[in-house]
Amino acid sequence: MNRIIKSAFFVLICSVLVVACKQNTNGTDGGVPPQPANNTMKSDTFVHPAVPANPKIVDGMNITRWPNGNVKMQGNYKDGKRQGEWQSFFESGKINSDEFFVDGQTNGKVTVYYENGKKRYEGENNNGKLSGVWNYWDEKGKLTRSVDYSRQSPTQNP
Repeated sequence: MNRIIKSAFFVLICSVLVVACKQNTNGTDGGVPPQPANNTMKSDTFVHPAVPANPKIVDGMNITRWPNGNVKMQGNYKDGKRQGEWQSFFESGKINSDEFFVDGQTNGKVTVYYENGKKRYEGENNNGKLSGVWNYWDEKGKLTRSVDYSRQSPTQNP
């Protein structure tokens, strides 16, 4: 009987520790909600930095930061939607992506970089859809392919 009580007590203590160590995800950490670990989300046309669902989005410039204080993402909201130029950065502070939005949809030039500063891909979006010629490079800067999205279905991701 004593052994059963000790085992139950051990399980209880382990359970309390697991619950106590769980990361705070209720958005009370300075008003900044947690972000996905990979810092990307996939839309039907483009992979771009993630924007978590946040009912407290304020129109105007919004900046999120990495734990080290460097800017993670910055851009403007208008009427609760992305508007104008948005940039994301690697934790090191180097540029990750630069793109333009109109009423929350990607619209205009998109450039995504490797952390070494070389371009990864570049092209244009038109109302959230890939359009025109997109170029793709390897990490050394060598052009690996070009795709003309005006000649094929624009649902393919870069």
